[in-house]
Amino acid sequence: MEGDPAVWHPWFVLCTIVLLFGALVSGWKTPDMAAFMALCLVWNAGIIDTQDAISGFTNTGVLAVGVLFVVVQAVERSQLALVMARRAFGMNTGIRFGLARLCTLCFAISGFLNNTPVVALLTPITRDWARTRGFSPSTFLIPLSYSTIFG
Repeated sequence: MEGDPAVWHPWFVLCTIVLLFGALVSGWKTPDMAAFMALCLVWNAGIIDTQDAISGFTNTGVLAVGVLFVVVQAVERSQLALVMARRAFGMNTGIRFGLARLCTLCFAISGFLNNTPVVALLTPITRDWARTRGFSPSTFLIPLSYSTIFG
């Protein structure tokens, strides 16, 4: 009974998920590293084979979002997005006009790109812009998410 996979595989996976959750909540590693470590743990235990372990990476949707995150990171590091956001949001606008400009920008961008990278790019920019203007960032972040969905 000790070697029977039907007995220990579910418990091992459950423990791995609990450890993964703990790592994500505590911030011990970045989410991608924690998830990859959990995948390697389950793979090395022989619960999943190599084909199953890499099958998620062959999904075109996952690859497209991954590539867009790389592009977003490059744009964010180049400060191009910050300059464009200052022009798009304006530094002398009120809450309503800034919100209208943000939603219009999100509609336009999300029509051509996947929503997740758009939100990932605009969230820190919107947060910083709102703080420098003395506005609450939460006033802008929920409309940011919804306007990318509607775009």
